[in-house]
Amino acid sequence: MARDLFLREQKTRKEIPFMGDLIRMPYSEVTATLELLDRLEIKPSDFEVLRKASSWQQGVVGRVLRADSFLLSMLATEQLTVKVGFLESDFKKLAGDEETLRQILQATRGFAEIKPIEHLIDCDADPFVPKGWEVVEHHKGGRLKWDTRKVKLYLSKR
Repeated sequence: MARDLFLREQKTRKEIPFMGDLIRMPYSEVTATLELLDRLEIKPSDFEVLRKASSWQQGVVGRVLRADSFLLSMLATEQLTVKVGFLESDFKKLAGDEETLRQILQATRGFAEIKPIEHLIDCDADPFVPKGWEVVEHHKGGRLKWDTRKVKLYLSKR
């Protein structure tokens, strides 16, 4: 009842209540926008997914549509991150790891370095021998710094 009264009062002032600027967009703009979305292969089902998505996901879509420069800068890294080997699971892990993100930020700004972990192999240790196998010869050799550029697999002719 009170809402109906409010709506009638708003209509007399030539205003549309509870609506944003999008509802006032000219039909020609709506048509042009739909044509653009069609060219981008957006389907009606995508809108249904968006309507059912979390408010956070809806907010991200809104930020993309408003050309949020921070978000677009992050999205611009997509092709390069795929090229260097990142997976979706890597980003999910990063999203939950504040300390790693801080370390990446420090390295990005030049305040820290990222170095690969050095893997050392103790060649003085007795080799692992699976059941049914035998070691023909083993030479103790101290510690070997693992470097894939210097190590190649060897297949015996036996």
